[in-house]
Amino acid sequence: MATRRMFSTTDLRPLLAERGIDLSPSQTYRLVVERPERLSLKTLMALLDILGCAMGPGSVSRLRCGLASPMSVSC
Repeated sequence: MATRRMFSTTDLRPLLAERGIDLSPSQTYRLVVERPERLSLKTLMALLDILGCAMGPGSVSRLRCGLASPMSVSC
């Protein structure tokens, strides 16, 4: 996130909202700092778009995304 000049989860909320993802502040925080047990495809696609990532053969480049915690799709 920091590589995209996002230093707080509050920076992520409006970008998710622009893409139709309405999460509470606590949900957004948990999405960033914890490993999600499940994640909707719509939310995943919004995160990929926001962070400038692209799906690859089986994974996403973790270094390009800059997320702190690993997800079932590596980012």
